[in-house]
Amino acid sequence: MDLLNRIKSAKKEYKAVDYMPLIKELNTLLTPIAAKIKAKETRSKNSHDANKNTSSLSDDTAPNVAV
Repeated sequence: MDLLNRIKSAKKEYKAVDYMPLIKELNTLLTPIAAKIKAKETRSKNSHDANKNTSSLSDDTAPNVAV
């Protein structure tokens, strides 16, 4: 994130300023959001994998019927 990189740069440039309250507040706000994003990505991947496995099983187990 650009914001976090800017804070990191400012921390080095302005050593007299205490950025920890800002960093802690951002961590408090961003951690639940990051967890939700990761959970959504995991559910999406698992759903995709399950659909992939289901479709390959269906193709393998479907009877060959001549019409």
